[in-house]
Amino acid sequence: MTKRNLSLVMTILAMFLTILNFDFATFNIESKSTWIFISASILLIASIVLLFINKNKTIKIEEKTK
Repeated sequence: MTKRNLSLVMTILAMFLTILNFDFATFNIESKSTWIFISASILLIASIVLLFINKNKTIKIEEKTK
């Protein structure tokens, strides 16, 4: 479980850096960098949601074993 959470944290970090690297002055829907920005945003949100879901499952399992 820790490896999965670590990979999600690394994905969050990578997508966050990709979003920070985007230049909003050149926002054009036909541009490749815009599509990379949009996909990085979607992956960032999905990774955060999955991280919270995994953490909640881990907490519930630990509570049941006590």
